Amino acid sequence: MVCSTETLKSPTGQINQMQKAILLFISYSTIWSCSNPSVDNSKIFDTSIVTNRNLNVGDTNKIQNSNISNSSEIISSIDTATSVDASKTKIYSTFPFGCSDLNKYKYPKHWKGHEEGLVQPEGKEFEEIGQCFQKINSAKAIGSPKVNKLEVLKIGNYNKDYSFDSLALKSIDSCIYHLPNIGIYECYYFSHVTKIKTHGIYGNLLLLDPITSNGKLLNIYFEYSGDQHINLRYFMIYSNGINLYEGACYDDGCSLTESYRITIKPNGEINIKQIKI
Repeated sequence: MVCSTETLKSPTGQINQMQKAILLFISYSTIWSCSNPSVDNSKIFDTSIVTNRNLNVGDTNKIQNSNISNSSEIISSIDTATSVDASKTKIYSTFPFGCSDLNKYKYPKHWKGHEEGLVQPEGKEFEEIGQCFQKINSAKAIGSPKVNKLEVLKIGNYNKDYSFDSLALKSIDSCIYHLPNIGIYECYYFSHVTKIKTHGIYGNLLLLDPITSNGKLLNIYFEYSGDQHINLRYFMIYSNGINLYEGACYDDGCSLTESYRITIKPNGEINIKQIKI
């Protein structure tokens, strides 16, 4: 896993005092997590809150299905230089996996900001979520599983976002966690640092069929600098699916909302549902 101490930058290079404070926090947090690679399990696995909790589909009136067949890309030639026998890699703990603090709040949630950063003490809530995911993504790389064919499932539309690295959505170069199986799939989490357009960190979840070695890849995490703001996607993975949270940091502070719920059925069927605000 490559850790970077470079501060996130806007493509225009114009960043005000509020954004500087937020970006400085992210930079220092990244430096801290790189020098302290151990993961705080009290945040990542908070058994008092989410142990054995199944994915809650919530209010169906606020959820709409996404058509996976029209939003995926097949990659038939996969080159993983560090591929190993997947069965020989250690499974990392149990589900749920992610940052348990995400379960504490009612969404959408906004943390106010000022010229020096986020207003405290409330701002510490958001900062601790960011630190939790920076610890997750600072883990050391392990051997990657062998993948025969890869289907990239697209979540959201970022084609018009200059700062978004679409190539990072296909990255399975740095596997850092072998997670428990979900249904028929073996699960692997990959972290990718990019500097192609702007600095960013992306996290992808590989759902691998152990019989065919065909995989489905979902981008479940990102933190990258946009034009005068920072874009975020966070996650909680359960034994039968994934909750995704998206947000951004602007001059007036940082916001998060629960954006997608992904269910994975025992037969391997994957349903992506977008939550309407």
